[in-house]
Amino acid sequence: MNILKKKKYHKAKKNKLLKKINNFKKLYLSIGNFTILERGGNLGINMKRGSFSGKIKDSWPLTLLCIKDFLSGYKLLEINYLKSLFEENEATILFFSRYKNVNNGFKLFCDEHYFSPKLYGNNPKFSYIVEKENGDYEILLDLFDGLSFKKPLPENVLEMEQYVDNASLKIIERGKVLITEYNKALGNWSQEDFAAWAKRVVDKL
Repeated sequence: MNILKKKKYHKAKKNKLLKKINNFKKLYLSIGNFTILERGGNLGINMKRGSFSGKIKDSWPLTLLCIKDFLSGYKLLEINYLKSLFEENEATILFFSRYKNVNNGFKLFCDEHYFSPKLYGNNPKFSYIVEKENGDYEILLDLFDGLSFKKPLPENVLEMEQYVDNASLKIIERGKVLITEYNKALGNWSQEDFAAWAKRVVDKL
């Protein structure tokens, strides 16, 4: 491949990724990417986990890992960090007390917030969680290669493309699930109806 062809190839690849990122920006603000947690303000878990200066850096799979570990009694992760997320705010403590003091609290949390793997056909392509044969919920760290607490964000172009592709599929599918499940309870709402409802809820938080 000569220099001119290489430049055209890399430019085309860059343009393709930029288009994917622009499309992802729209999905990022869609109903499929929202989960309403507690009213905790700057000290609540939702603000702390969403901070790009923190360890999680707004990663939802890593957030789920923290929630699962907290509810199971600090079995895997750094205790002081988890306590800073879950035990420094009264609203956060109250919100998670519903799941902390019952059996399978993490499963209850996932089911009540429409993350149950069954809603996604237990398909890792569309879900953040899969259900194992023994009934346990396994959190997937598959948005890009190497996703972990040490590497919460993509670090190169390939990982960014993986992230955009994989996260987009999960957000789109979750949006479909939420609309389907809410319609069962509320009747036939449009995307605009849900957006208006979500705004009213958030404004009250």
